[in-house]
Amino acid sequence: MWLRVVLLALGCLPFVGALAARFQSTAPLAGALDTLFALQCHRAPARMLEGIALPVCARCAGLYLGLAIAAIVPGPARRARRLWLLFAIGAAACLLDAAAEAAGATYAGSWRRAFFGCVVACAAARLLMLATRQSGAKPSSPSETGSLGL
Repeated sequence: MWLRVVLLALGCLPFVGALAARFQSTAPLAGALDTLFALQCHRAPARMLEGIALPVCARCAGLYLGLAIAAIVPGPARRARRLWLLFAIGAAACLLDAAAEAAGATYAGSWRRAFFGCVVACAAARLLMLATRQSGAKPSSPSETGSLGL
Protein backbone atom coordinates (compact mmCIF):
# COMPACT_ATOMS: atom_id res chain seq x y z
CA MET A 1 0.00 0.00 0.00
CA TRP A 2 2.84 2.40 0.82
CA LEU A 3 4.25 2.08 -2.70
CA ARG A 4 0.92 3.07 -4.23
CA VAL A 5 0.82 6.18 -2.04
CA VAL A 6 4.38 7.14 -3.06
CA LEU A 7 3.66 6.54 -6.76
CA LEU A 8 0.45 8.56 -6.57
CA ALA A 9 2.21 11.44 -4.81
CA LEU A 10 5.04 11.45 -7.36
CA GLY A 11 2.61 11.15 -10.26
CA CYS A 12 0.62 14.16 -9.10
CA LEU A 13 3.61 16.50 -8.61
CA PRO A 14 3.54 18.34 -11.96
CA PHE A 15 -0.21 18.80 -11.74
CA VAL A 16 0.06 20.09 -8.17
CA GLY A 17 2.82 22.43 -9.32
CA ALA A 18 0.68 23.77 -12.15
CA LEU A 19 -2.24 24.30 -9.80
CA ALA A 20 -0.06 25.88 -7.10
CA ALA A 21 1.33 28.37 -9.62
CA ARG A 22 -2.16 29.81 -10.08
CA PHE A 23 -2.53 31.00 -6.49
CA GLN A 24 -0.45 33.58 -4.63
CA SER A 25 -0.66 31.69 -1.33
CA THR A 26 0.96 28.57 -2.81
CA ALA A 27 3.62 30.36 -4.85
CA PRO A 28 6.50 29.05 -2.66
CA LEU A 29 5.37 25.47 -3.31
CA ALA A 30 5.12 26.16 -7.02
CA GLY A 31 8.60 27.68 -6.98
CA ALA A 32 10.09 24.69 -5.18
CA LEU A 33 8.47 22.24 -7.58
CA ASP A 34 9.54 24.35 -10.55
CA THR A 35 13.15 24.14 -9.35
CA LEU A 36 12.84 20.38 -8.98
CA PHE A 37 11.39 19.97 -12.48
CA ALA A 38 14.06 22.22 -14.00
CA LEU A 39 16.66 19.71 -12.79
CA GLN A 40 15.07 16.72 -14.52
CA CYS A 41 13.28 18.08 -17.62
CA HIS A 42 14.48 20.21 -20.53
CA ARG A 43 11.08 21.97 -20.61
CA ALA A 44 11.52 23.19 -24.17
CA PRO A 45 8.45 25.24 -25.13
CA ALA A 46 8.03 23.25 -28.35
CA ARG A 47 7.78 20.03 -26.32
CA MET A 48 5.08 21.12 -23.88
CA LEU A 49 1.57 19.69 -24.00
CA GLU A 50 -0.55 21.82 -26.28
CA GLY A 51 -3.10 23.82 -24.34
CA ILE A 52 -1.99 22.72 -20.86
CA ALA A 53 0.42 24.74 -18.73
CA LEU A 54 2.57 22.22 -16.86
CA PRO A 55 6.09 22.63 -15.45
CA VAL A 56 7.35 19.64 -17.49
CA CYS A 57 7.44 18.61 -21.15
CA ALA A 58 4.86 16.32 -22.72
CA ARG A 59 6.84 13.11 -22.26
CA CYS A 60 7.60 13.87 -18.61
CA ALA A 61 3.94 14.74 -18.03
CA GLY A 62 3.07 11.33 -19.46
CA LEU A 63 5.64 9.63 -17.25
CA TYR A 64 4.22 11.29 -14.14
CA LEU A 65 0.65 10.52 -15.21
CA GLY A 66 1.61 6.87 -15.76
CA LEU A 67 2.86 6.62 -12.18
CA ALA A 68 -0.42 8.04 -10.88
CA ILE A 69 -2.51 5.74 -13.07
CA ALA A 70 -0.56 2.67 -11.94
CA ALA A 71 -1.18 3.67 -8.33
CA ILE A 72 -4.91 4.29 -8.73
CA VAL A 73 -6.21 1.77 -11.26
CA PRO A 74 -6.25 -1.84 -10.08
CA GLY A 75 -4.47 -4.22 -12.38
CA PRO A 76 -3.68 -7.89 -12.76
CA ALA A 77 -1.68 -9.37 -9.94
CA ARG A 78 0.75 -11.54 -11.91
CA ARG A 79 1.35 -10.46 -15.48
CA ALA A 80 5.08 -9.72 -15.48
CA ARG A 81 5.68 -10.86 -19.07
CA ARG A 82 2.92 -8.64 -20.40
CA LEU A 83 4.15 -5.72 -18.35
CA TRP A 84 7.70 -6.16 -19.65
CA LEU A 85 6.34 -6.30 -23.20
CA LEU A 86 4.30 -3.17 -22.64
CA PHE A 87 7.32 -1.43 -21.14
CA ALA A 88 9.51 -2.47 -24.08
CA ILE A 89 6.95 -1.29 -26.66
CA GLY A 90 6.54 2.07 -24.94
CA ALA A 91 10.29 2.56 -24.52
CA ALA A 92 10.93 1.60 -28.15
CA ALA A 93 8.28 4.06 -29.31
CA CYS A 94 9.89 6.82 -27.24
CA LEU A 95 13.33 6.02 -28.64
CA LEU A 96 12.08 5.81 -32.23
CA ASP A 97 10.31 9.13 -31.83
CA ALA A 98 13.49 10.78 -30.52
CA ALA A 99 15.64 9.18 -33.24
CA ALA A 100 13.23 10.20 -35.99
CA GLU A 101 13.21 13.77 -34.80
CA ALA A 102 17.01 13.81 -34.50
CA ALA A 103 17.21 12.53 -38.08
CA GLY A 104 15.13 15.47 -39.28
CA ALA A 105 11.60 14.10 -39.27
CA THR A 106 8.84 16.52 -38.40
CA TYR A 107 7.65 16.82 -34.83
CA ALA A 108 4.89 14.29 -34.25
CA GLY A 109 3.03 16.10 -31.52
CA SER A 110 3.06 16.33 -27.79
CA TRP A 111 0.09 14.08 -27.11
CA ARG A 112 1.83 11.09 -28.69
CA ARG A 113 4.92 11.76 -26.58
CA ALA A 114 2.77 11.98 -23.47
CA PHE A 115 0.95 8.75 -24.35
CA PHE A 116 4.11 6.69 -24.78
CA GLY A 117 5.64 8.22 -21.65
CA CYS A 118 2.51 7.21 -19.78
CA VAL A 119 2.73 3.64 -21.11
CA VAL A 120 6.37 3.31 -20.04
CA ALA A 121 5.82 4.69 -16.55
CA CYS A 122 2.64 2.75 -15.93
CA ALA A 123 4.29 -0.53 -16.92
CA ALA A 124 7.43 0.26 -14.90
CA ALA A 125 5.39 1.16 -11.82
CA ARG A 126 3.34 -2.04 -12.13
CA LEU A 127 6.53 -4.08 -12.42
CA LEU A 128 7.88 -2.36 -9.33
CA MET A 129 4.67 -3.08 -7.43
CA LEU A 130 4.80 -6.71 -8.56
CA ALA A 131 8.46 -7.03 -7.53
CA THR A 132 7.86 -5.55 -4.09
CA ARG A 133 4.81 -7.74 -3.59
CA GLN A 134 6.78 -10.86 -4.51
CA SER A 135 9.82 -9.97 -2.41
CA GLY A 136 7.66 -9.30 0.63
CA ALA A 137 5.33 -12.26 0.15
CA LYS A 138 5.53 -15.19 2.50
CA PRO A 139 5.39 -18.67 0.96
CA SER A 140 1.89 -20.01 1.02
CA SER A 141 2.70 -23.70 1.03
CA PRO A 142 5.43 -26.00 2.40
CA SER A 143 6.43 -26.96 -1.14
CA GLU A 144 7.45 -23.36 -1.83
CA THR A 145 9.86 -23.31 1.11
CA GLY A 146 11.17 -26.83 0.67
CA SER A 147 10.26 -27.54 4.25
CA LEU A 148 7.21 -27.99 6.39
CA GLY A 149 6.93 -24.24 6.83
CA LEU A 150 7.72 -24.38 10.54
